[in-house]
Amino acid sequence: MLTIDTDIYSPQTAADYIALCESAYEKRVTDVANYISDRRDVKIVALAGATCSGKTTTALKLTDKLDRIGIRTRILSIDDFYRDDVREDEEKDYESPSSLDLELFNSCTEKLLSGKKTYLPTFDFKIGRRGALTEYTPHDNDIYIFEGIQALYPEITAQLSAFPFVSVFTGIFDDVMLNGTLFKREEIRLARRLVRDAMFRSTGVEETFALWGGVRENEEKNIFPAAEIADYKISSYLPYETMLIGAYLVPLLRSLPQTSRYTDISCDLSERILKVTSQYFTRDLVPFGSLLREFIG
Repeated sequence: MLTIDTDIYSPQTAADYIALCESAYEKRVTDVANYISDRRDVKIVALAGATCSGKTTTALKLTDKLDRIGIRTRILSIDDFYRDDVREDEEKDYESPSSLDLELFNSCTEKLLSGKKTYLPTFDFKIGRRGALTEYTPHDNDIYIFEGIQALYPEITAQLSAFPFVSVFTGIFDDVMLNGTLFKREEIRLARRLVRDAMFRSTGVEETFALWGGVRENEEKNIFPAAEIADYKISSYLPYETMLIGAYLVPLLRSLPQTSRYTDISCDLSERILKVTSQYFTRDLVPFGSLLREFIG
C-alpha cells in the first residue's frame, strides 16, 4: 500500500506540494526520453496504459523532451483509428480492437515505416465520427509515438512488436492511503474518467459507471498482464490530484438520481473524496501543461 501524509495549511504549501509532484513525474518522463535516445534504431514507440492513466499528456511530454534533444517525433493516437460506426455498437466498447479500423491502421503504419505519403485520421468523440483525413509525408529520421490502450492487443502489437513498449500507469499497483483515507488503485482512474467524460466526451456519470465494469474486466484480463512486458514504465499518479479533483467530481456524483443503481457507489466515493479535498488546492495552481489538465481542462 502506498501511504501518503501531507500537511497542507495554506495556498503556498499547496503550490509547493504541486510543484514537488509535478517535478517527480517530469523526471520519470525524462528518464524514458533518455532511454529512447540511446536506441538510435527506434522508429516507433508504443505507449500504452489503462483508461485515464494519462497516456495523452505523457506522449506530449515525451515528444517535447525528445524534440529538445534533437529527435523529431510525431504522436499518433490509436483512438483516431476508431471505426466511424463505433458509437452504433450496443455496448459502445471503445477498449477492444474490434472498435478500430485495423485495415486503415495497418496501411498507415506500413506507409510510415516505408517513408511513403499516407493519410492520417482524427476521431471526434463528441460526434462519434472520424473527421477528414490529413495528408502526411514521413521524414527519414522521424520517430512515431503510437499512443493508446489498444497498443497492448495482439492485432496492434503485430505491427509494433519490433519497437520499444512504454507503459503508463497510475503509479500504484497497490491501494493508496491518503491522509488516513483509503482509495483503491482503480478509483484514482475512475475519478479522472468521470470528470473527463462529463467535461469533454458528452458522457454522463450514469453511462460512465455503466461502462466501468466492462473496462475493469478488460484491464484485469488483457491490460495489466500485458503491461508487465513493457520496456519501461511511467508512473502518472500525482498525489495532489486526489485532494483537488473533488471540486469537480463531487458535484457530478451528487447529480445521480437517488433511484440510480450506482447511488451507493457514488455516495461512498464522494464521502471519501471529501475527506481529503483541500480548499488550498485550486485549478489556478495546476501548471498549464500538467497531466491533470487532461481531465479537468
